[in-house]
Parts: sequence; structure tokens; C-alpha cells
Amino acid sequence: MTTLLLVPTALERDLLLPQPDWRHRRDVVTELCGFGLVASGILAASRIADHRPDSVVLAGIAGALSPEMTVGRAYCFDRVAVYGIGAGSGPDFQTSTQMGWPQVADVTSEPVGDILSLHTDSPDHRSGLLLSVCAASASVAEANAKRQTFPDAVAEDMEGFAVALACRVAGVPCQIIRGISNNAGDRDRSNWKIPGLLPQWRRVTGDNRHESTIRLAISTCPNDTFAFHALMNGNVDCRGLDFQVELLDIQELNNRLLADRVDVAKTSFHAALLLAEHWVVLPSGSALGFGVGPLLLASHPDTVPATGDQVTLCPGEHTTAALLFQLFYPETSQIRQAVFSDIMPQLQQRRADFGVCIHEGRFTWQDQGLALVEDLGTRWEQETGSPLPLGGIVASRRLSAQTAATVQAVIFDSLQYALAHRDAPLTTMRKYAQEFSDDVLMQHVDLYVNQWTVNLGEVGKHALNELSVRAARIGLLPPGGRPLEVLTV
Repeated sequence: MTTLLLVPTALERDLLLPQPDWRHRRDVVTELCGFGLVASGILAASRIADHRPDSVVLAGIAGALSPEMTVGRAYCFDRVAVYGIGAGSGPDFQTSTQMGWPQVADVTSEPVGDILSLHTDSPDHRSGLLLSVCAASASVAEANAKRQTFPDAVAEDMEGFAVALACRVAGVPCQIIRGISNNAGDRDRSNWKIPGLLPQWRRVTGDNRHESTIRLAISTCPNDTFAFHALMNGNVDCRGLDFQVELLDIQELNNRLLADRVDVAKTSFHAALLLAEHWVVLPSGSALGFGVGPLLLASHPDTVPATGDQVTLCPGEHTTAALLFQLFYPETSQIRQAVFSDIMPQLQQRRADFGVCIHEGRFTWQDQGLALVEDLGTRWEQETGSPLPLGGIVASRRLSAQTAATVQAVIFDSLQYALAHRDAPLTTMRKYAQEFSDDVLMQHVDLYVNQWTVNLGEVGKHALNELSVRAARIGLLPPGGRPLEVLTV
């Protein structure tokens, strides 16, 4: 079975379909079909003749004609109509059907009018009429005029009807999936939402190709290598899933999430807050607790961040450590980002004034001759009464609910194995640790692996909400954004 995936422009193809995904599937052939009704109809017919697919999917962007359509989301339409082929314009426009002329006759089993039905096998599609136009609406008034002719239309594009007609003539099922990039008539590109449509497009396609192959990325810190040792070494049943595991620095993990290049990953809760629309937190695997916070260290004793000529190193722009520093020391010094393992050496070399230290350095900073300014975790606990949420495991919302639940079950089993065989993970922990002794590694585990790592529970959910509220208060989150959600299993 071969699917021909048609995308009007290279811009839409590159934004909606980055590698590896559909563009590199053996059962999917991806082609450009051109911009507008004329080019897309001709090229669609040519591509169908060349590839003889079993089905065709048209993907790209569209403008919303109805408040039912949300900008930034993707939809699969069950019908498509054409506007602009007929007589007259504005309120005097007559469709070809109203004129008594079908779009196509004789070459199909039945004459084709102004509306075609579409194939909709997506489990998460939104039924609605897509209106294909010769020219996109340049104003809200133009958009409203089109709805006077087709009051059921919920979105407009410029290729859908032509591609669907080519498929009808060829006898091939056609599915149209459009990401709503803007409201029809709004030509201000700064209001458009295109890059964020990728996870939505995947969700609506019901693309389960990777459902058995899970791209999992975790950090190199001991609590992660402890928790995931059994999963990585085949000590637990993976329930039919093939985990492709990468171990990365926390900022690299956040970058992978922002680029949507993983299915499941450890991330800072700072990054998770920014990506809540497209990712859900799994109940197991989090680093959250009392006495687990990052330390604010200084290269000189008896100093605090206070002036703009001072430099503070943070372990990544989207780390929770960086968020805490901004919460407690807003606008007090220049913030620069560094790999977490480089922060203490730079402080020793007096290349920065302060550094927010995470991971194993929490236990070794005194050996490096550095000074403690404040335990940011302790301050959080004193102000909120909640355990500090540092990072957790998130799963992409494009995964089916069943697959996400299966991933959660495997992670839970891997964690339970580690807790029951505490010495077994040391081989994996040593491999990725920064040259620390077994005692320091297990001290790290004892601090960061706790009851909330096994299951966040209501206390963990409350802590995540507290973090979200405080981040929004200082303007780090957009107003009205989707809150963090924990997967229900």
C-alpha cells in the first residue's frame, strides 16, 4: 500500500514534515503539487499517474473561516468545495452548479459539482467543509462574502478541491489535512502560527508508524541512569516497544523537545511548561523533592548577584535551575548559559561571578574552593511548602493514549527493578558519570529518587501548578497557556 503525500510548497513541506517522519517512509511518496488551483490540479494528476498510489494525502496550511477552527491546530476535513469558478463576484457570485454546469462530466461515474466528499480515516478528525479559493481572502469582509455562498465552510485553502478532483478522476481516495496558520483575511504574518503545527499535524494524521519504535532521550545524571538501567539493558519487558535511547545534557534534551525530534524524553519542568500544548508529563521518572534544588555558588565568598556587570552561569536557558534564578534574582546580573559540568571549573577560573550548580556538583562544590550563596531549592520550599519540581519524563501528545500508557508502564517497571536491585544500575551509572565514586553516585540517587519519582501523585501535581503560576507571574509564560498535565493511567 502506497500513499502519495502532496504538499503545495517547499515551505510547508519543510515546516510540517521535517525528517525522518512521513517524508522518508518507504510506504509514502512525498511530492510538491504546486500553489493554487491550476498548478495543484495539473501536478496532482501527473503525480498520481507517475506513482499510481493507493491513496493521496494533501497536507499544508489554511486560513480559518469559522471560530470553530483554532489557529495553531490541524484538522482533517470531510468535504471540500470550490469558490471562484462560476460567474460574477461578491454577493453576485454564482457557482458553476448554480449556473447548471458541473465541474466534470462524462469522465467520472457521476457529474462532479462544487463539493466533493473526502476520505477521513483519522480517529481525531474534525468534520467540516474546506473551501478552496482562487485567491486567499485579503480582508475579513472578503472571507465573510465567501461564507455567504458556502455558509458551512470553516476554512479556506487554494489547492484542496483541485487535488480532490484529480483523485476522483483517477479513482483514488483523497484525504486533506490542513494546519490552521491564520484567520482568513489576516495578512499580517506576525499573527500566523506555522512552525508549531508539526505536532498537531502528526496528531491528526493518526501516524502510528513509530508507535512500536520510541525515540527516548534521558539525561546522563545518575538518577536517570539508575531509573532507566533496566530498560536500557533488557531487564524488564518492554511490552512490544523498541526503545531507541539517547543520553544527553539537559539543555540538549530541551533542544530536542523544542525541535520535536523525540517521542519521550526527560526534560526540565521549565521547558515542559513552555511545551505543554504538545507534551504530557508521565507519572513516573520525575526528579522532585525536598532538599534537591540547585545551588547558587560564587567564585568569591560573601558576594551576591546585585549588579549588571556581574555574570551568572546557568545550565541552559530552559532548565528549571535557570527559572529558579530568574524567580529569586530577577534582573540582578548578566545570565550566560553553560554546560552544567563546565560551571564549577569556570567559577574556579574566575571567568564568572556566580553559577547555578546542578547534578553531582551539589555534593562536591566545597572541594572546589567555591562559596555558597543560597540553596535555591530550600528557598522554594520555604516560600511554597511544596517539593521542588526539577524535571520529569514527558511524552508527545502525538502518541496514542495506549502507547503513552505502555511507555509509562515500562518506565515504572524499570524504576521498580532499580529500587529492588540497587547495585545493578551502577555499571550504567559509572559509564555516564563525571568520574565520581560509587558513594557519590548513590548519594545522588538517594536524594533525587523518591516517592514522587515512582508516582507524582497529587503532591507532585500541586508542585507543578505552583511552578506554572510563578513562571506566569514574572512573564515567562504566555497568558492563557495550557497548563501542564500528568498522564492518567
